[in-house]
Amino acid sequence: MITLEVSASNCRGLVREKNEDMMLVSSHVLRDESMKTKMRLGRNENCIFAVADGLGGYNGGEVASEVVIRNLASFFHTLPKGMNTEEFRSLFDKWIRSMHRLLISMGKEDAMLKGMGTTLVALVIYEGHIYWLNCGDSRMYRLRSDYLTQLTKDHSLESITGMKSHAHIVVNCIGAGEESYFDIFDCTDYVYDNDLFMLCSDGLTQMLSDENIERLLVDSADSEQLTDEACRAGGVDNISACLVHFMFN
Repeated sequence: MITLEVSASNCRGLVREKNEDMMLVSSHVLRDESMKTKMRLGRNENCIFAVADGLGGYNGGEVASEVVIRNLASFFHTLPKGMNTEEFRSLFDKWIRSMHRLLISMGKEDAMLKGMGTTLVALVIYEGHIYWLNCGDSRMYRLRSDYLTQLTKDHSLESITGMKSHAHIVVNCIGAGEESYFDIFDCTDYVYDNDLFMLCSDGLTQMLSDENIERLLVDSADSEQLTDEACRAGGVDNISACLVHFMFN
């Protein structure tokens, strides 16, 4: 049995006119709202948490993140039973490629949506296995023993070149570019009792350093307190944060 304490918050920030972030907490789709919940999962019960940060002019980013998150919710809740890790990876690889093609086709049909895309980071619990998946520069962190660690690698030009001048130029996202892919990791054996996982868009990490986020989490901040703190620091982008606290019974 796994008990999960979940806190999720999404806001527009202080500068952007639109909110292009969207979140998924189990079957709940969130934009411009916050929620807290507690879940108890048996071995064969599944759950998903995801953050998407839309990219593109006009309303393209807003559309891209919503299309992907809503499709992910439908896709996840119809997953076949009994998949092993390789089958899980293969199915999600096929899904992200299909979503990439869908967003491209939508952009061809509507010039206002041309070039739209979205990042996606997700934490998935499937039949006793725990996976994280990442496409883009939205991130997943783990707080363990009061120490914060970034688990995902940014798919960004800055990550490749090490140059700050290339900050926030994404080289892998769903919908833009030639192809899209996931980093997928089975972290089942590396999740311990009392681990806290944080999924977030770069609207949070642009405003708050890892050291500041670590301090806030150690002081038991929830997701809304994190997004509020990012707004106080400037709030130049949309902000999403989802905290998932694992307790094994």
